[in-house]
Amino acid sequence: MGCNSAFVTYADHPDLVTSVAKSVGDATASAFTFNLPTYTQTYCSPQSTELVQADGSAWSGAAKLTGTGSEPQTVFNLVSTAGEETINFKVKTTFPGSFTQVSA
Repeated sequence: MGCNSAFVTYADHPDLVTSVAKSVGDATASAFTFNLPTYTQTYCSPQSTELVQADGSAWSGAAKLTGTGSEPQTVFNLVSTAGEETINFKVKTTFPGSFTQVSA
């Protein structure tokens, strides 16, 4: 048995936050908290997280959010709130065996 969809069920956490409103000049620390996906086997706990484009592809361009703490990171800081913009992204979680789950 391994950590893949044939043996383990992965799903977005029921309390997954998909939208956070911030205003220009708001604090940037702890702007987004990600609830790790749920999984059915304890030996398949998340190893890492990374921000990806809204379509699930690798992030490109300037960093908009940075993770804090050790992996798997669940708290992200905004780089800046100096100007108005919308940041669309998803979170990719990697489990043992390189199996990944991309948030909704």
